[in-house]
Amino acid sequence: MRSNNLYFRVSVAAGLAIGVILPLAVLAQQPEKAAVGAAREQRNFCTILNSRPAGERFTDKIAVRVERLDAKRTEVAKQMSDRRSERDARLADLRTQQDANLSEVLTRLGDKFQGDAQKTAILAFQSTVRAAADVRRAAVDAANKAFRAGIDAAQAGRKAAVDAAVKQFNSDMKAAEDAAKASCASASADPTAIRDTLAAAVEKARADMRTAVQGAAKVGPDVVALNETRRAAVEKAMADWRTAVEKARVDLKAALGANADANANSNVNSNTNTNSGPSY
Repeated sequence: MRSNNLYFRVSVAAGLAIGVILPLAVLAQQPEKAAVGAAREQRNFCTILNSRPAGERFTDKIAVRVERLDAKRTEVAKQMSDRRSERDARLADLRTQQDANLSEVLTRLGDKFQGDAQKTAILAFQSTVRAAADVRRAAVDAANKAFRAGIDAAQAGRKAAVDAAVKQFNSDMKAAEDAAKASCASASADPTAIRDTLAAAVEKARADMRTAVQGAAKVGPDVVALNETRRAAVEKAMADWRTAVEKARVDLKAALGANADANANSNVNSNTNTNSGPSY
């Protein structure tokens, strides 16, 4: 199922896009020489921490990744919308053809029998068959609508959980960075301790976000369950349609009488069965 694969790829892409966060490479690679005193080490570390360009700050880098994630989500949503529109158009064309075929069969049937009683029976048959077709299509439409609504809800839930994890990560990173800057402002600050504390805070924030994203409900299992529910609903709609048409056919045969043209009944059988095919 292409739609299932698409929905699954959406959830995987979202997890990967936000899970790759820049490590504390800049701060972890400060040149240190044995001859450099603690004061110079503190000055270099804190100077770099406080004077990094906007593009090098943790929160700014996260914002760039979030923008990319949003752009990807928009692209996927458009692809999904386009596919749904294409399927709806194909379904409309199929149903138009089905209606034309059924009308032709029923018209030919009416032309074969001229008696008032027979015409009344044929009109009743026509009405029953068309009503059964409408019921079948309404059931299929409802199944498709429920399927799509379920997919949309699953995606929205996943998105909300991921966005919340990213927001919390961003908050944790900013807090860690602000705390390090505040520590640097102290005359008695220990630059090594500040750097280690910041590195630990960054790693914890990353781990917390990774756990939150991994714990967010996946869309794939929902797609499988929703598709199974839709399949069962469509199969029931088709079974109900066949039952209704069969009963109408039996009633028509009884009304037309034993001497009625057998070919007419045969045409009704074959063409109503043809038009009972899936209308997804």
